[in-house]
Amino acid sequence: MERFIALIILCVLFGCQNSSEKKSDATPKESFAEMPELEGTQWQFKIADDCINYYHFKSDSNSIYYSCESEDKYYGKYFVENDTLYIHNFVTDTDSLLSPMESDHRSQQAKYKLVLKSGKLKHLERWSYSEVKDSWTKDNVDFGEGFLFEKVK
Repeated sequence: MERFIALIILCVLFGCQNSSEKKSDATPKESFAEMPELEGTQWQFKIADDCINYYHFKSDSNSIYYSCESEDKYYGKYFVENDTLYIHNFVTDTDSLLSPMESDHRSQQAKYKLVLKSGKLKHLERWSYSEVKDSWTKDNVDFGEGFLFEKVK
């Protein structure tokens, strides 16, 4: 029950904290397409023939990110503002199955900022949450031009 209450509090806080982070990094010469309706869609990035990462966007603003490398599903919330998609992942399958007392595994909360480029989702930023510092930090991640998620359904 405590875990459920904590998740609700995080969702409320996420909505409030994002107001200062919603500015687009697009320069005047770099514009992005309007974000399509995401509800019920799935987008994937093929790492290898037998390894595909994906985002699944549900109808209630919930999202699932599957990482084939770690074989974890990350659950979160998403919203779209103008041409930008924001995703906040805060729990995995492993986290939800075990209480914090039972497991050393705890997923790191992360926020992502994405845009639509040539019909594909492109990551722009990643922010990580530190429980120790109780703050968000922008990660120095180079997603690369090839790290694009294609719509499959």
